[in-house]
Amino acid sequence: MAEESKHSGRRPDKPLAKPVRLFPSTEECTDETALIIDPEGPRRPQTRKLLSIISIGIVFVICVYLLRFPLSGLFSSKLYITLATGNTVKSLIREIMTFTSGNSVVKRGAALLREPNEQSLRLGTLGLLTNPVDLRLRNDSKRNHLMLELSRGPDISASFYLSDSTAGLRIDKNAYTSDPSEVGGDLNALLESNGLDIRAPLDLDLSYNACKRLIMGGSLGAVAPAYERLRSKGVELAWELLDAAKYKKSGGEKLEIGGKTVNCKAVAMRISAKDMREWLIKLADTIKADEDFSELFGKLQGDIEIAVRGQRFFHNGDINIKFLCYKDRIVSVRYSHVESQIYFESATLGGKYRLDNIYFTSSGVREVMFQAVGSHISPGEFRTNLYISGLGRLDELDKLQIVWDPSAKTDNVTLGKSGRVVARFTFAENEDGIHIDVPANRDNALTGSYALTEMASRPEWPDDTASIADVDLESLKALFK
Repeated sequence: MAEESKHSGRRPDKPLAKPVRLFPSTEECTDETALIIDPEGPRRPQTRKLLSIISIGIVFVICVYLLRFPLSGLFSSKLYITLATGNTVKSLIREIMTFTSGNSVVKRGAALLREPNEQSLRLGTLGLLTNPVDLRLRNDSKRNHLMLELSRGPDISASFYLSDSTAGLRIDKNAYTSDPSEVGGDLNALLESNGLDIRAPLDLDLSYNACKRLIMGGSLGAVAPAYERLRSKGVELAWELLDAAKYKKSGGEKLEIGGKTVNCKAVAMRISAKDMREWLIKLADTIKADEDFSELFGKLQGDIEIAVRGQRFFHNGDINIKFLCYKDRIVSVRYSHVESQIYFESATLGGKYRLDNIYFTSSGVREVMFQAVGSHISPGEFRTNLYISGLGRLDELDKLQIVWDPSAKTDNVTLGKSGRVVARFTFAENEDGIHIDVPANRDNALTGSYALTEMASRPEWPDDTASIADVDLESLKALFK
């Protein structure tokens, strides 16, 4: 019985399989003995290392082989455009960093911005305002204090103050303060008392540190989790629309990049009118049901929902977008929607630096063209030529040439047109920091100046103030008239 129990469920006429390791030898194996590989692999450390090196080598050889082919031949059109977009963004960031590190004025400005600094800006009337505008920003990044001061003539002034414990607003001689972590409730009381429907999140945090995380790291959740939730939903909806689009390779095209003609790969993206209608309906449903949206926009939520749901702009006709890529980077994007008669193209066609030639054009309802072509004539001199049409008063800048010589201390930016100098101004560094000075013209509308220096005095805020809920909105509106 014991023997029967021992071999229960097995064939007694066959010998039991004897566990045998594949390494170091198979001498114990016979024709009647099944070979069982030990899952732990080889017991000798040197053998294990050798096999790991061989595996890594095989993977490396495969990767090198695949890199012999363009990305467009390895991936689907959709994945290729995703990778090309990432390459484009990284390339443009590298260009900006290269320009920053190689230009003494910009490099000095970047260094000043990393320390406690003071910035002042004066703008002329620009043909729109009754009085010039003066702005002064003091940022004490070491102690987390910030103050922005605004004045328009002798009678209108305001200040905004921020620290980790105080959020303050001053209009003329009246000062108001709230705790940064509780400012949402005070703002809502102010909005409600003035009959406005929009609302701030109750967990809104306007402390210096939270705002710094927002500006430096793009973290909306640092200021208000509700904003981050809305952003996440928006990104999710945007991806759904992109997923619904159809992608396919189209015939390549020739473009002139950096003065030479090159072959560009082309990928076409199409969003059908049906998919667009369904997406707009889903967007409207999301707005209607979203609690965060309701809290932020109050009664305006219904108006926004109706506006989206009643949108007929994209209900007919497909949206077509074509991407032209060179060296696996996007160099041109073309958009067309026949039913609305909107067509435009945006491109970066520079040679050594893509941003040396920025091009935008649109046609259909309105004809617009903008192009900025830059060049480095000498080691320290930069030139930019503008070509503009269809932009109203900005058309006056058509064929304007801008020459900047950072080595000069004054009048180092020259504006020229048709072979003559139109104006000069200064964008340079001195012993105090960076300064820009635009001299007065005939009507003084464009007069202005800017300075970036080390902070001279620390910003301070009074203790005896009213609540932000008591702000007079009429006096706040007067600042922008």
